[in-house]
Amino acid sequence: MRNYATVPSTLHLSREERVWFGFESMPSTERPPRQGMPLGRGMGKEALSQLNSLPTCSPIGLVLLPLASDLVGSNNSWTSVSLVSADLQPGPYVMTLWIIDPVFSSMPGPYSKQNGLMLCSGSYVVFLLWWVLVFLKVQPCLQVDRRKNGSRRSRKMEQKHDIKLLRAWFSSYCTRVELALKLKGIPYESIEEDLRNKSDLLLKHNAAHKKVPVLLHNDRPVVESLVVLEYIDECWKNGPKLLPDDPYERAKVRFWAGYYDQKYMASMIKILSSGGTEREKATEEFCEMLKVFEEGIWRDFPQGTPFCCGDSLGFLDVVVGSIGCNYRAFFEALGVDYPVEKNQKYFSWIDRLRECPMMKDTLPPHDKLLAKIKEKFNLEPKS
Repeated sequence: MRNYATVPSTLHLSREERVWFGFESMPSTERPPRQGMPLGRGMGKEALSQLNSLPTCSPIGLVLLPLASDLVGSNNSWTSVSLVSADLQPGPYVMTLWIIDPVFSSMPGPYSKQNGLMLCSGSYVVFLLWWVLVFLKVQPCLQVDRRKNGSRRSRKMEQKHDIKLLRAWFSSYCTRVELALKLKGIPYESIEEDLRNKSDLLLKHNAAHKKVPVLLHNDRPVVESLVVLEYIDECWKNGPKLLPDDPYERAKVRFWAGYYDQKYMASMIKILSSGGTEREKATEEFCEMLKVFEEGIWRDFPQGTPFCCGDSLGFLDVVVGSIGCNYRAFFEALGVDYPVEKNQKYFSWIDRLRECPMMKDTLPPHDKLLAKIKEKFNLEPKS
């Protein structure tokens, strides 16, 4: 007989007890009727306490498993252990295992369930204790593994975000996308585009407009800067929110962002492209446009934008700051001083945005941008 655990020598068992424990076989004709085995010679508190003290690898009484495994394949070997002493407390490595009588009622051989610890035919006990082990011991480990695997999957999903930004360094629309990515703490690869010789990558991913910026999220393109800003805000919940949660507030932000986007650059380009009286007229129109925008912002947002309230940059701060903070380069290229006092609230907001460290780091260098504007519009500074 294989011996997987050493039974203490102090367990002096009679032949009947050795049969009950499975160390000896008994022909089926000699089997006693089903009843609980009384505590015989040597099976007192000391014996059971020594059973409790046997080395185990699990707190579910795995010490019994070697005894049961010895019986596998022996149809004539049956065993039963009873905790019949009421004042005996089972040790930490012995568990009470109740087995419903009808389950084994059709099985030959004795069994005992006086206080619940019970072994039946070796093969059945091994099978039963194995699944108890799986349920009570292995299952929590598997749950931990599932939690670990889940966290690994979340980390993989986070790492899976492959972000590329097709950009031009002087483009204010690209600057706003970079600001949003930095606010959210999203790592990205910046790919500089030569707009006079557009790459196949740009033509492939923005075939409609062939313009920057283009955000590639796992090779899926998102175009148009305002759309990209909303996509970033919805896709990455970490970091500060760009848009407010309230639907009405969000609608107002979207309206004024769209208004500014459509009017500001169109008015500025008109000033840069004209001369003489036409430029003066375009400058007045620009001033009126800013006045409408200024009044609308302070009417709809009396508390100010998130940045004005001391928070991080919000959607309007990003949209307005990415363009408006470059106003000095535009007017310096024209060689004129814009009367900022006509739109004092607006330019006070712009100057505050210019002092934001993230805005400073993201805006193109003033001198480099000034040279680019002069080159693009063929402008020479006036003496």
